Amino acid sequence: MGSSSDVSTVAQKKRRAEFDPSDIIADPGLQKPIEEYDTGIRDQVRREYLLMGPCQPVGHTFPRKQQGKGLAFRGHDKSSSSTNKGNFLEMLNWYRTKVENVGHVINENAPGNNQMTSPQIQKELVRACAEETTRAIINEIGDSYFSILLDKSRDKSVKEQMAVIVRFVNKQGQVIERFLAVEHVADTSTPSLKIALDGLFDQKDQNIVNAMGLIVTVKELMQDLRENKWGTVLEEVRSFCVEMSVSVPNMEDSILIRGRSRCGGQLVTYYHHYHAEIFIAVIDLLTTEMNNRFSETSTKLLRCIACLDLRNSFSKFDHGMLVRLAQLYSDDFSTSDHLILKEQLRIYIHNVRRNSDFSSCHDLASLAVKMVQFDKHLTYPLVYRLIELALILPVATAIVERAFSAMNIIKKDLRNKISDEWLNNMMDSAPPRNHE
Repeated sequence: MGSSSDVSTVAQKKRRAEFDPSDIIADPGLQKPIEEYDTGIRDQVRREYLLMGPCQPVGHTFPRKQQGKGLAFRGHDKSSSSTNKGNFLEMLNWYRTKVENVGHVINENAPGNNQMTSPQIQKELVRACAEETTRAIINEIGDSYFSILLDKSRDKSVKEQMAVIVRFVNKQGQVIERFLAVEHVADTSTPSLKIALDGLFDQKDQNIVNAMGLIVTVKELMQDLRENKWGTVLEEVRSFCVEMSVSVPNMEDSILIRGRSRCGGQLVTYYHHYHAEIFIAVIDLLTTEMNNRFSETSTKLLRCIACLDLRNSFSKFDHGMLVRLAQLYSDDFSTSDHLILKEQLRIYIHNVRRNSDFSSCHDLASLAVKMVQFDKHLTYPLVYRLIELALILPVATAIVERAFSAMNIIKKDLRNKISDEWLNNMMDSAPPRNHE
């Protein structure tokens, strides 16, 4: 026979297992997690939640935020008293309240055949805006050097699209990135992208220096790891295994080479297996991948550009390497330019090291802005040209991904029949976001 304490415990469990509908709170922010209910009543709790339906907050004002929709032209009702005319007409109504002259010639003040509610007219207006935007970008680039960033993605109608971004240094010395166009391509192979890019132009963040130094440093560290650090790595792994109670084989014992049959298979020591077949093999694989991505010419370019680094009072500055950088850009520097550049570099480095105005510069981009601000780009034009060419080399950028995000907002599942030209014009007309 149980004691009085056992009886009390059973009674307490029964009370806990009883379901009380008043315990169910509809507000998701206040309701108790299902795991906190007794397992015997969880199904009843779930049924009660389903019977209550969705929680509809009353009297709550949700914060508004801007979210791009492209330019949705069609509303449910385009009459003058409608509250859902579509973004295009709503934007016109807003604009006429800001500019009095516009208000005199649109909506009820415009002729009956000039209400701008026709889809064809609206597309013409957006096309004109896109052309003006493209022309403004081209004028902004002017005769400056620029690079082109390409990336590809599929839109909602499973068509391959190529986004084109231009990167350049403007007249104020600032690095600028602008979305130029989105172009449909038959496939995303390199030849197809080049053909599409040529056709397009017939018609119309980490600092680079730091990245260059990191690539060279990684290669050197990997080589040092391969040649000198095996003993250290082995000791660290052995200590870890001992701490975690993982058995460690005797390095002098023999095992069969992987992939060979046991009959007549060659034996190697555990030491050779872990050192040659795993450690060295993995490092060589990584080194090969690095060399494929950064060839000898690319690495030389990176080493030269790293000499422009202004940290520690231009401690990495090297006249010879920078002249060699100019030689790599043979189309932009003539033989006579090389001779002039040597003298300009000598005077330039002496000047900026002694000038306190440049002490606040923290990277190559801020240095370019300072040079323009104090007219040093006119005093040392060839040096500034080197800095400009280094800045337009893209290392990592999110602007292409932002372009594809905008494309997916404009061309959604319910609007997947938008033509390529219409899609491009709407993306060109969209306001730039964090492109600089």
